[in-house]
Amino acid sequence: IKVADAEGKDVSLRNLLLNRCQKEFETQNEYEQALLEKQKQFKGLSAKERQIRKEEIDEALAKNKRRMLGNIKFLGELFKLKLLTENIVHDCVLKLLRAGDEESLESMCKLLFTIGEDLDSDKAKPRMDQYFDQINRIIIAEKVSSRVIFMLRDVVELRQNEWVARREGHYNPKTIEAQIEKMQEQRLAVQFPVMNKKQKQGGPGNIMEQALWKMQKI
Repeated sequence: IKVADAEGKDVSLRNLLLNRCQKEFETQNEYEQALLEKQKQFKGLSAKERQIRKEEIDEALAKNKRRMLGNIKFLGELFKLKLLTENIVHDCVLKLLRAGDEESLESMCKLLFTIGEDLDSDKAKPRMDQYFDQINRIIIAEKVSSRVIFMLRDVVELRQNEWVARREGHYNPKTIEAQIEKMQEQRLAVQFPVMNKKQKQGGPGNIMEQALWKMQKI
């Protein structure tokens, strides 16, 4: 498909999209670096002025990140339509993984869930292995929320099963919440084994056990 670019020249739609996406990434990276540099220029400002500037920069960084994530989602859709090469999408996955914040990790999970099977070719296996080594380290570290950890585990499980879902509900919030609740119950069972024994017998025992039993019910 031929379309006109900004200069009125005929170019293919694929090349136009590639150039646009590349420009967006470069612009967003430059903008983010510029914002981070501004944070270093707070010296000499009052505490109130520093707080105002910090809030402005944080808001701008968040807005820039949302735009970046939107572009990455768009790239995933283009890849499914065979309009983008694997290398571009691999760059997106790596960028999200390196960012490491919960929003980026969640977007990475959704991207891999959608196009992971197509990316996981024999040629790209070393790359994918590196991604999943890092994902497993994040899971073990448990420095992100339980919700994100379960999403990461779902992606790992999906790849282990050759990208065939073993159950419905990948990335289903209800499923994730149920897993979190189950995990919390298991932790309580380990912490308060006496309480669980009394529950099986029909209720809590002494006053302390009653209090613990009520805590579990909250």
